[in-house]
Amino acid sequence: MLIYNKNYHGLPTLFNLFQSPLLRTFLPALISVLPPLFLPSITIDHPWTYQPFSFIVGFGIIFRVNLSYERYWSGITSVRLGISKLADGHDMYESFLPSSSIVNTTSTPNIANPKLPELRNLLTVHLAVHLQSLRLPIPFLSIPFVEVLTPYELSAHETHPLTKHNPKHYTPRLTPTQNLDLCTRLKLVFHNRFDGTFLTLLSQKNPLPILGPLPSKGCPLPSMKKILKHVHSTVFDEHPPIVSRIYQVLSDGELHLQNARRIGSTPFPFAYAQLLTFLLLIFTLTFGLFLEQTIVNPWIARVVTVVTVWTYLSFNEVARELEEVWGAGGGNTARDQYEFCKRLEGE
Repeated sequence: MLIYNKNYHGLPTLFNLFQSPLLRTFLPALISVLPPLFLPSITIDHPWTYQPFSFIVGFGIIFRVNLSYERYWSGITSVRLGISKLADGHDMYESFLPSSSIVNTTSTPNIANPKLPELRNLLTVHLAVHLQSLRLPIPFLSIPFVEVLTPYELSAHETHPLTKHNPKHYTPRLTPTQNLDLCTRLKLVFHNRFDGTFLTLLSQKNPLPILGPLPSKGCPLPSMKKILKHVHSTVFDEHPPIVSRIYQVLSDGELHLQNARRIGSTPFPFAYAQLLTFLLLIFTLTFGLFLEQTIVNPWIARVVTVVTVWTYLSFNEVARELEEVWGAGGGNTARDQYEFCKRLEGE
């Protein structure tokens, strides 16, 4: 998720080099001028017969962009709904379970629910497991899972290295790549897919905040079953409809998060991607040959060839970016986790 400036008719976006599809596709577009230079003697009587093929390639790219955009919004929506449901379950637990349902508060009626901090810790760690699996599956994580976590609350005299604003709380950046050094960010200019090493580095630079103590290395991570057991162990004098509603809301949140993981783990159809890549390769190598048959000036023909092929490749690159919903610089999972912790804290 890139936060960009929309002022001045969007012109500032032209100066954002990182993760720009234009720079990644410019060099491949230049290849389109080579075939007319090496095959200048080819004469085509009817160059406009090439038009149906260009239409087919264009429609294929637009359909891929539409499918990728729908995939992107489905993934983001599932995460936000899952986070909202988990927060709703926490709010119900806090609202319907006063201190009298946990301890005897005859002498101290204002004691807070002592089980609430433990539930917050379980929920934040559980959400962190889901979000980390979206931006990088845990089996491919080359470092312990605990190292991509950070405490949400910091002391008043301690400033987290990733924030320059509020020294009390860890506040993630709006754009995950802002925490990377210049050399690493330059790789984003020409790369779209990243290996596990780079995504692990991105996870380290954008840790997920946790309420309460961090889990120990090697300990089992909290599952929804453990969270429900915790709720069940503290509920014994509330009405069944209230208790069942808490279970239902937490279950709905888990369902949405699992749906997001399903989207993230299911790649775009291979057959569609392979076919479109093959058609784009043919289009790049042959478009200039046909265009120079209609434009007399060869330099103008080459410029038009590069711009046209550049446009096709750029739209295809946009589709590839949208397919990686939580890729490098995609969904800002650290900020989603931070907002979740902030809501549980009631800030």
